[in-house]
Amino acid sequence: MKTDDLISELARHVTPVSRHALQKRLASAGAAGFLASAAGLAYWLGARPDLAQAAGTAPFLFKSIYTAALAVLSIFVALALLRPGVSGAKRAIWLAAPIAAATLFAGIELAASPASSWPALILGQSITACLARIAILALPLLVALFWAARAFAPTNLKAAGGAIGLAAGGLAAMLYSFHCVESAACFIALWYTAAIALVGIAGMLLGPRLLRW
Repeated sequence: MKTDDLISELARHVTPVSRHALQKRLASAGAAGFLASAAGLAYWLGARPDLAQAAGTAPFLFKSIYTAALAVLSIFVALALLRPGVSGAKRAIWLAAPIAAATLFAGIELAASPASSWPALILGQSITACLARIAILALPLLVALFWAARAFAPTNLKAAGGAIGLAAGGLAAMLYSFHCVESAACFIALWYTAAIALVGIAGMLLGPRLLRW
């Protein structure tokens, strides 16, 4: 058989892949991981007792919107990095927007508060719990998103893993906000961001191991 004939025969049996296959796979895996983490939160910690009253307040909305924005933008970056030879640098710049907004709100909060209250605003009452619980809640999301990502062919494994980790951390932090009673913008801007970054670092370290072709 001639080479051209062989290529034509092989191509004839190829099933076209949907152009949105990556998005659908990540969305399905992310939804499964999110539900698993939500179930873990409900069983392990539960919602804060005053959730119905807190849900409409500015601090609660700030936490939810900030963490959701980081998660969505991280997925946006991951969608680029999971394709071979594609850089997510231009997309990654957008991550600075919610972080800058959170920093601005924290600065306004400090400026409007007496200096004597700054330690309480910055340190809150649950730094260790915040960091540990967000990391634990992120585990099902990390597993699900890495499972989905293994079907694709990233070339920058550390960056792709880091983006996956940030997405998992952001979603876990958003879930944790339904339990957490911390309300200071300073606490959220510093310690929620630190928790999400730690999960991102974990994803970056796992990327070369789990995303290798």
